[in-house]
Amino acid sequence: WFIETTNTIPVPLETGAAYIAKASNQNVFILPASAAIGDTFKIVGYGNLWQLQQNASQKIVCGVMQTTAGASGYLQATVATDQVEIVCVTPNTEFYVIQVIGNPSFN
Repeated sequence: WFIETTNTIPVPLETGAAYIAKASNQNVFILPASAAIGDTFKIVGYGNLWQLQQNASQKIVCGVMQTTAGASGYLQATVATDQVEIVCVTPNTEFYVIQVIGNPSFN
């Protein structure tokens, strides 16, 4: 587990890592450009909101909801305690939410 207090640049997620978002302002994370099937990532909100950005051609799917494909899409906490765990299902490009607590928004 990493306690993340950086809020000025996107923090690149590391495979198998979990993050507690504790920045003074919104934490910003970014998916890795290279991910293998089964790679997992967790973000747990604590002190403030968080946002998970994507790279070109990437998207995040949760049931019938999904982010806009590409760098303009993101998943974002709506309350400070939102949590998400995602897994890569298509190398480098497609990620599924496998656990969520709260109500993060999809853009």
